[in-house]
Amino acid sequence: MDLLLALAPIIVLITLILVFKKSVIFSAFTALLSVVYIVLFRGVEVATVLAAMTRGVFVASEIILIVFGAIVMLYVVRARGLLAHVQRLFMDLSADYRVHVLLVSFGVVYFIEGVAGFGTPALIAVPLFIALGFKPLWSVALALIADSIPVSFGAIGLPVIFGIGSVVEPLSAEPELITSQVSILIAGINIALTVLLALVLVATAVRQRDGSLRHFTEFIPFAVFSSLAVSVPAFAAAYFIGPELPSVIGGLSGMLVIGYLAHRHIGTPKDSRDAAVGPAEVRAEEKDITREDSALIKAVSPYALLVLLLVLTRLPYLPLGDWLKSVAVGDTSLFGSSIPYSIAPLYSAATILLVCAVFAIFIFRKLINTKEIISSAVYAVQRPFFALLFVLMFVQVFIYSETASQASLPVIIAQILSETSGAFWPFVAPFVGALGAFVAGSATVSNLIFSGLQYDIALSSQFNIALMLSLQAMGASFGNVIALHNVVAALTIAGLSERYSHRIIRGNLTPMMIMLVVLGAVGLLATAIIYS
Repeated sequence: MDLLLALAPIIVLITLILVFKKSVIFSAFTALLSVVYIVLFRGVEVATVLAAMTRGVFVASEIILIVFGAIVMLYVVRARGLLAHVQRLFMDLSADYRVHVLLVSFGVVYFIEGVAGFGTPALIAVPLFIALGFKPLWSVALALIADSIPVSFGAIGLPVIFGIGSVVEPLSAEPELITSQVSILIAGINIALTVLLALVLVATAVRQRDGSLRHFTEFIPFAVFSSLAVSVPAFAAAYFIGPELPSVIGGLSGMLVIGYLAHRHIGTPKDSRDAAVGPAEVRAEEKDITREDSALIKAVSPYALLVLLLVLTRLPYLPLGDWLKSVAVGDTSLFGSSIPYSIAPLYSAATILLVCAVFAIFIFRKLINTKEIISSAVYAVQRPFFALLFVLMFVQVFIYSETASQASLPVIIAQILSETSGAFWPFVAPFVGALGAFVAGSATVSNLIFSGLQYDIALSSQFNIALMLSLQAMGASFGNVIALHNVVAALTIAGLSERYSHRIIRGNLTPMMIMLVVLGAVGLLATAIIYS
């Protein structure tokens, strides 16, 4: 009964979206009503429910500002017809669309995830994929799939350092040792999983372009080597430095190595030079645009500024981030509850995106209709805002559903699963992490919710603690690919309605389940080896 009650809001949400194909707004609003009824029935105070919903409003507002800034940047670049120059930059490296997929996924997405996180990698990758000739819906799917494995370390290691480390610290006599072991285990297992991710990405791209299996199989060697160019340096960073830089170093290595190999045609199929075709509208634009390098520099300058600001503010070895975070506003007790909300406005990714959007408008101010672009961007985010609003309100009420005598709804689900799975918990553990990320939309939050439970189960069942926490973190990274607010934000950037969410979630379920099943099998095998 407890399990059914805890799962009911999620079942309502998933059923309405995937089975009845209702909009996210309607589905999330209905799920919100159901979870509010359930938590009040369980004895959660009204003030706590109001505080959780208010926190959801704040988080949704911050995310929509990030999306708004990204859309303004994209509209400015598109208004000047500069996407053709971005396309040319990739075409100069290789004409093969499969190479483009790996460059964006293992270069741009990895690096941006390492310095920023918070959904920004997909928001940047989606317009890149579209400019390179992929259909908008497939561009969203590819961007979300790509932003999975790098999320296990996330922005400067937050999912590990904060999501796991802060939970383990009061539980263990050696929290730093456990965090270090978790980092190394994640990076080590990711070497194999990144190979699988590369194959999934290439197979997805080939399926979208021409459906020929031959164009997939011939590219397997290059895809495998590209994955190693990312995952091996990331492992070295985790082993020698810690959890802060694996995604950053892996992304930089991916861009350099994959770009060099593709440009030199090392390891690529013989027909790679003719493999890619850009979208008709971009090719049409290119006829009227000079191919001067200055135009290319202008095209990428707003995004170059974005990367620069993210690096300067996010890397822990630079003082700027700490200074910006010192200016914070919020409340540690919303509506007198124990639910906090605070934001450092100068440090927020939303502020950085808005600064870059203003920069883009400024450098092109004489060549664009600024009022029209801002109006179009405001119109584009109106419906997604309400979708995000109800999704995040639902998420926060679901998470903050603990009472004085009862655990929160997500913890109840995990506890019952652990009781029924027994010795197979190492297989189930990553699925719990994925569930947390799907609901919360954040691997870090999933780790905060479930790391304590994973720790307790490992102790009571005599599983390796670091391994269970690693499986939790990696599972959470894969749940990220179907997290509703990530899906809505990416669809908005692609110019698509949130009504397409069911297609993205359905499409991404298969690769997500493949990765989770493999990860679960690795967990079982590793447990068997450790205790053999």
